[in-house]
Amino acid sequence: MPGVTRHIRGDGMDTVLVGGGAFLLAAGAVFLAIDKIGKSQMAERRKRLVIYALLGALIALTISIFHWHRAVYLAASA
Repeated sequence: MPGVTRHIRGDGMDTVLVGGGAFLLAAGAVFLAIDKIGKSQMAERRKRLVIYALLGALIALTISIFHWHRAVYLAASA
């Protein structure tokens, strides 16, 4: 059984590493975009809507990363 435990931990760490990296890159891109939008000449209402859409996309990405991590962990545990 030690080999099985090591394999499960390896899969979990891979998803955490890749998912965490993807989240950090996406969060950085979103916050840079928010900064540029804030400095743009767009109408205030449109700025707000675009910012909400970007934050919503970041939240959706976060949820999908957690779902992916969970699916990989459960598949490896079975």
